[in-house]
Amino acid sequence: MATILFADDEPQYVRVYGEALERQGHQPLYARNVKDAQARLDAQPIHLLVLDIMMPYESVRSLLQRGVAALVEAPEKEVRAGIYLYRWLQERHPGIPVVVLSVLSEDTIRELAQEADPPVEMGCPMLLKGQDPDHALRVLRGAIGESTTEEAR
Repeated sequence: MATILFADDEPQYVRVYGEALERQGHQPLYARNVKDAQARLDAQPIHLLVLDIMMPYESVRSLLQRGVAALVEAPEKEVRAGIYLYRWLQERHPGIPVVVLSVLSEDTIRELAQEADPPVEMGCPMLLKGQDPDHALRVLRGAIGESTTEEAR
């Protein structure tokens, strides 16, 4: 059984994958922002991170605790938040595989990663949200080292 963390501020778009993997005996977890994902990655063994690129760094509640000014200054979504989480993961937990699941194209993600400071090499599979769910599940199972052929089951 693998523990799979879905880092996405819109979990309704990834729950279908989490539920399908849960039926196969895996444990899906969900984080709606970068800070929550980092806390989960530090707190327990994670076997796969499924990462959205555009998401907030922290929750609205966390911003409110810091004051109204923090809430006013925070963008609704950080375009590169997932890229920074990817970099943090490579430095802190380099053995955890990543699959990007985003509305952004692979070319756009790679361009954003190169514009980051410092630039980031995104060496992981990338899937478009809304893509064929069976294909996405095959990629996710492959990323955790699970066979995707019927004969091997």
